[in-house]
Amino acid sequence: MLVDTPVVIIGGFGLGNFGDDLLMLAAVNAVRKVHDPTDITVLIYRGGERYCRRLDAMPQYIVRQAETTVRSQVAIYGGGTQFYDFQGTSLRRSRWERAQRFLEGLASGRMSLANLRRPQGVRLDLDEKTRRAAISIGLGPFARPESEQSAAKQLAGCEFLSVRDETSVRYCQNWGLEQASLHSDFGYASSLWGADLPALKNSSPPYRIGIIVRDWYRTEEGFRHLSASMELAASLEKRGHKPTFFIFDGFGDTTCRRTVQSSSFSNIIWNPNRLSISDQLDELAACDVLVTSRAHGAIVGSALGIPAICTVIEPKLRIMAETLEDAAVGWESPFEVDDGVKLVEATLDCLDDRRRAAQDVSAKHAESALVSADELADYLKRVAPSPGG
Repeated sequence: MLVDTPVVIIGGFGLGNFGDDLLMLAAVNAVRKVHDPTDITVLIYRGGERYCRRLDAMPQYIVRQAETTVRSQVAIYGGGTQFYDFQGTSLRRSRWERAQRFLEGLASGRMSLANLRRPQGVRLDLDEKTRRAAISIGLGPFARPESEQSAAKQLAGCEFLSVRDETSVRYCQNWGLEQASLHSDFGYASSLWGADLPALKNSSPPYRIGIIVRDWYRTEEGFRHLSASMELAASLEKRGHKPTFFIFDGFGDTTCRRTVQSSSFSNIIWNPNRLSISDQLDELAACDVLVTSRAHGAIVGSALGIPAICTVIEPKLRIMAETLEDAAVGWESPFEVDDGVKLVEATLDCLDDRRRAAQDVSAKHAESALVSADELADYLKRVAPSPGG
């Protein structure tokens, strides 16, 4: 099957990851500034069709595993960490864990028996006439030189290139990509999500501490942080606080999901087949502090006026703690529980100041993200104006 579309958006979409779901909505709405939504095609993974249409029914969704050729005027890498290589690590899921994840995927409808064979995949027909762009992109790390060279080659073809942090800017500078510009992550720009932000709650003891964990098998820190987070929750509960666990990828973070669901702690599992973006935002907004191993936990938290403690399981979380200035701090490996408790208590001791800092820094980054959306719109008007004018 051949699909001819004015604009195709590429990303880690359709996997049931809350952060990527926000990026998908933001990228689609940024392109909507120029194109009718029916002119927009989004590449998604198998199993995400129903929920993606639930989040936004207007674009055309093409499953990556389908035997389809997509031809487009403009191909846009639509946010997230799409260019990286962690292959230098020897850490892997066990066969039993991989089998469990596949069986759970079958039960949820996110996977089918077709996933057992090598998929043909979507073929992107990107010839010399196809314009390329990338927005809200994060780069690295790269464990192998050939992976970095491949990323540099792909991005060299982008006429419009907006990256989200200083580390990504340095990669672009080293690769000689002079067209690269620095703008903040689309996750800050709540006006692009299509959901209203809930009001900031009035804080008083007992404080609700949101703890966002994830399955992360690419670093030793990733293995270690789940048990440390469970111990942290127990210590915080003894001090009179109310810990609540959040899973941003209910389909993929199977180990974390099973662990928190079998515990006595309250937990919120993102399932876009059942919850709306507003539902998830309401739950996050009920927290006073977020301890997060996901970058978009800190980003969305700041948009809600909630300070963050970033669990540094990979370099991106350290970058996030620095980016959020006084609204965030890093909890570094080996994730000593006493250190985590001290960071939470120190944040609560000056909660009003940290909240104001979160609101201020988020507003600054939201403005930057919206500038990048406007610049993308200007680019599209030049190279691929809407067929309807």
